[in-house]
Amino acid sequence: MVAAHLADSLPHAPSFDGGVTEFTHESFDDLFPIFCERRSMPLGEKAALWTGKYYGKWVRWTGVVRSFTQSGLTIKQRPQAVTFDISLWVEADQLAQLPALVKRGGRVTYLARLDSYDDIFQKLYLTHGSILAVADPPAPKH
Repeated sequence: MVAAHLADSLPHAPSFDGGVTEFTHESFDDLFPIFCERRSMPLGEKAALWTGKYYGKWVRWTGVVRSFTQSGLTIKQRPQAVTFDISLWVEADQLAQLPALVKRGGRVTYLARLDSYDDIFQKLYLTHGSILAVADPPAPKH
C-alpha cells in the first residue's frame, strides 16, 4: 500500500523552463576550484555534484568584460586568467544593446543561470544572462 499526503502547492516564480527559480550563494571563487580544476575530484563525482547541486541555479556575480560574442559576453573573474573565466549568454532583448551598455575592460554585475563547466579550458558557461549594473572601465595607467 502506498500513501501520499496532498497539500496545497505554494506558488514559485517560474524559471525559463517552467521550474522553480533557485539561487546559489556560492561565489565564482567557491566554484572554480571544484569544477574548473581538472583533478579536483573524480569526474563522475564532479558531474554528479554539478547536476545535483548547481546546474540550473542562478548566480549574481561581478566581473570584467573581456570580449563580445555572438550570443553575449566573456567575463574575467580571476586576475590571473589569461583569457576569460565565464562565457555569458545574454537574453536576446539585451543582446543588441550590449555594445552601448558595456565596454571591454569594464566591470559588470550580472544575473545568470549556471549551465555547464569545462575543466580542461577552465571555463563556466552561464545562460539567460542579464546585466544588472555597469561600472566605468578603469582609467589607463601611464
